Amino acid sequence: MRLYEIIPEYRAVMQEIEDAAGELTPELVAKLNSVTASLETKIESYARWYKELDREGKAREEELEYQKRLVAANQNTKEFVKSEIRNALQEMDVTAGKFGNRKVWMQKNSQKSLIIVDEGRVPRDFIRLRPEVMRDDLKSYIEAGNEVDGCSVVQGYHLRIS
Repeated sequence: MRLYEIIPEYRAVMQEIEDAAGELTPELVAKLNSVTASLETKIESYARWYKELDREGKAREEELEYQKRLVAANQNTKEFVKSEIRNALQEMDVTAGKFGNRKVWMQKNSQKSLIIVDEGRVPRDFIRLRPEVMRDDLKSYIEAGNEVDGCSVVQGYHLRIS
């Protein structure tokens, strides 16, 4: 039985107890014990499952970060090797050649590249500013009794599982 199926049973038993003015008959006690045991078992199973998913997720995040570092290292190595080949060709004053079974040549890029040495010296006309909500300031403003359309401060809940 799934957790969402147990809840209505629990509510029904609680309603029966309420209807009986709180008088617990042996039959009601048995029903309550049964549904409570099912509920406890199911919540424990879900909590265990949640913790397992959490551990798996963290392990996958660590693996992803490791793979990203490997990709970055690979890319850096490729750039280094490419730079070494380019430097060697320039030192030999050669623009193309066949080296073993590989052809290597220098080719002009189809477009010119922009090189920015100091971004602080770029005129403001060429800088794109992205608006950003100052969440902490807005929250304080609303908590001080001010109103902002489309915004509110609410007290939420977090589920903690240990």
